[in-house]
Amino acid sequence: MKRLLALLAVAAACVGLLAAPASAERVTGRDARADVAREDADDLAMTRVRRPSVDVVRYVLRYDERRFTAELHLADLRPVGRRFTVAAFLTSPSWRESGSVPLVVTANRANRAGSSRLLGAPSCRTTHRIDYRRDLVRVSMPARCLATPRVLDVSLLTHVAVGERAWFYDVAPGGYRRLADEDDDEGRYIRVRRGEVSR
Repeated sequence: MKRLLALLAVAAACVGLLAAPASAERVTGRDARADVAREDADDLAMTRVRRPSVDVVRYVLRYDERRFTAELHLADLRPVGRRFTVAAFLTSPSWRESGSVPLVVTANRANRAGSSRLLGAPSCRTTHRIDYRRDLVRVSMPARCLATPRVLDVSLLTHVAVGERAWFYDVAPGGYRRLADEDDDEGRYIRVRRGEVSR
């Protein structure tokens, strides 16, 4: 768990390093296949591997004055490992200096339906869905949990632990290249602007 929390902290620090182009209240994107990073306990080196249960291939972000929703499509979600985690790191230009807030979904073989939470905000009522047949993870929360900022900048991360000796990660955007190259400042986050709910 300490290793996962450390990686989450690294990903959180990457959010907001670059300005992103203006975007609407619904943003979709694709991420390269087979760009998962494997980290081994013996040497902590990262290698690029195929790991379909972690591999983000498409994402959809929706944000309006009521809710924020992140939807991740993976290459093949069925063979999840012991600790399966999806996280959306959220920050905003209005409070970027305070860091980012992780919206997290976790599941394992004993609890495949999983659970979700906004870390640091236990009163925020999140909802989620894991659809193993459609290789889909969706997580949502009320916009008021973050004081409904006009703009959110989002970085996505998936993680699976296999035993105690190997860990697999993917981030979107960027994938393995972003995890392995600390000097790679391209595509650090996805910007989504708050839309209005139809009355």
